[in-house]
Amino acid sequence: MNKQIKNKEEEKSFYEKAIAKYTDKKETIEKYRTDRYKKLIEESWNERKTFSTFNKINLAHAGSRENHLRDIKQILSQSFDAMPIEDIKEQYNLLYEKEIKFVNTQINVNLYNKIQEIERKLNQLLDEVIIGKDDVPIADLIKKLDSRTWIQQGINLLEKTGNICPFCQQETINEDLIKQFNELFDDNYKKKITEIQDLYKSYREETSLLLSNLSSIQSEFNSNNIVSNLIIKLNTLFSSNYQIIEKKINSANEKKIIESISSEKDSFNSIYLKIKENNDVFNSLESNKKNLINNIWLFMADNCRDILND
Repeated sequence: MNKQIKNKEEEKSFYEKAIAKYTDKKETIEKYRTDRYKKLIEESWNERKTFSTFNKINLAHAGSRENHLRDIKQILSQSFDAMPIEDIKEQYNLLYEKEIKFVNTQINVNLYNKIQEIERKLNQLLDEVIIGKDDVPIADLIKKLDSRTWIQQGINLLEKTGNICPFCQQETINEDLIKQFNELFDDNYKKKITEIQDLYKSYREETSLLLSNLSSIQSEFNSNNIVSNLIIKLNTLFSSNYQIIEKKINSANEKKIIESISSEKDSFNSIYLKIKENNDVFNSLESNKKNLINNIWLFMADNCRDILND
């Protein structure tokens, strides 16, 4: 009997120890699971700190870490590509930090094309050596002295000085000399000069209109000074071209060439594309903001991938 009691007590002790061992193991496992779950919650929640400076957006589950982790797990159950943090920041700045407005004014393409055409015609004339008749008595002397440009400039001043030489201020100009000058610089010569003058007038008018057009755009849109920089370049280009054309009018026998507005074609294209991009963003502002939030969640989930797979 005593032996049976002893065996029962030993059996009871064995089971009690087994139960205690199982209980300890269960508690250890449960503690591990609890600690791991807390760690997952904490580390996944810390991903929000990356976007702590995004003050103008509100991420879901701001008051529930468990719901935050739940959504992270749900995202990770799907296939996706996360956007780099630099691109997300750029997207946020574009949508929230910059004041996006629809740009109504566009580059006047018709003006641009008109200016190009005027430049083409001008360069054809500027490249010509424009001279008058060579059979005028005074022509040989002018040719020997290589003073055609000087004489031409003087003739332009005779309307003001009459028979007084505009250079030496002496009464050396008589009717015969004036007649020879008029024959030297004949109708064909005058026609060419008039063509240049007319084109020059149109050129100044059209370029002025284009600069005004760009100034209007600048008042609405000037991202990274893209428009104002072009205005500065064009002012320099046009001013230089004006001087070259004026020199040609005063020195018609000298070849000249002006720089075309097409040299700034890339700048014009860039402004056009930037305005289009701005207006596209404006027209889809709300959907782009939702897309930004989605990209933030994808980024956070992607960063939690390793800790959730441990």
